[in-house]
Amino acid sequence: MGRPGWSWLAIPVLALLLAACSDNPPPLRERADGAATVVLATEDGLRLDARLWVTSPSRVAIYLHEYREDQTSWWTYARQPRNPAISALTIDFRGHGESQGEADDIAGMLLDVDAAISYVREAGYQHITLVGAGMGGALAIVAAAGHPEISVAGLSVPSEFNVVTALTVAPLLESRLALAASRDDLSAAYSLEEFQQAVDLGPGHVALYPGRAHGVDMLKGRAGADVRAYLDGVLATFGRQARSASR
Repeated sequence: MGRPGWSWLAIPVLALLLAACSDNPPPLRERADGAATVVLATEDGLRLDARLWVTSPSRVAIYLHEYREDQTSWWTYARQPRNPAISALTIDFRGHGESQGEADDIAGMLLDVDAAISYVREAGYQHITLVGAGMGGALAIVAAAGHPEISVAGLSVPSEFNVVTALTVAPLLESRLALAASRDDLSAAYSLEEFQQAVDLGPGHVALYPGRAHGVDMLKGRAGADVRAYLDGVLATFGRQARSASR
């Protein structure tokens, strides 16, 4: 006689092994409800993974993640409806998530932002807001400096990140830049102070919150309700500015 219980135990184990060896594993990163999968091509020949939620034909927010994170960190917030409506594009920077390239190629990530901007322009979007957390915010500021029609909202943005010196070009943005940080996230709070000294930010375009949450974590849970409301308001303000400019 065989060992009791062996057969019923082997079946689920075998099933797990087959699933692990399958050529078509569950597409976990495809579970961005309502989004289309987009592949961006950079100027230096890389392919970047991205997702697009379409709710407006003319306005779009491009969400840029932190160093060693990926676009999924923004999905919960990015796919929420806005008023006025604004479409959302999230991307994986090179070497992050499912994108090609090297994760430490910080300078090259400016080409990633350029690729996202080029894509939404070709898709017909006229008004663009870059929304960045940490490193993504610094890259957003530098990328937008030469584009007077692009606005930037940032969480925990460093004044300098590797070769990206956002503080140097931030004065070029003025009223189209909005920043927030946590008081006990000391480096981000100090950078926010530097930005305030260098840039004439518009009314309601700078905020310092209690706690030590950094980047997208500032938006999480009950403690993040005020930050979510702030960022919602910034996106709405930039959206109204874009609508007025188009008239």
